[in-house]
Amino acid sequence: MQQNVLQKIETTGGSIKKMKDSQLNSLKTLAVLLLREVEFLESSESNISQIKKGRIYLHDEMQRFEASMIRSALMHAGGVQRKAAAMLGLKVTTLNVKIKRYKIDSNIYAKNE
Repeated sequence: MQQNVLQKIETTGGSIKKMKDSQLNSLKTLAVLLLREVEFLESSESNISQIKKGRIYLHDEMQRFEASMIRSALMHAGGVQRKAAAMLGLKVTTLNVKIKRYKIDSNIYAKNE
């Protein structure tokens, strides 16, 4: 009987740990999404002021779009650059150069497992 109780406690403990890990991963994903939204809003304000001045630069917009695509791929790949590069159809070295160019912290997208 004691053995059954101990097994139930161990099983419950494992379930609680899995649930905590799942909740932490969910919170981390939410935090990343919120950071991306803040970045988007900040760049939108800049874009609106440029448009009001009658200026919008395709090169700048393409860079913002490319950086956003890289962040999205990294998030879906759990921070694994090899997977993100495959999603984007890039070589890993090319993706790494772009990550450095746009100063993207790929570590914030890594899943803790």
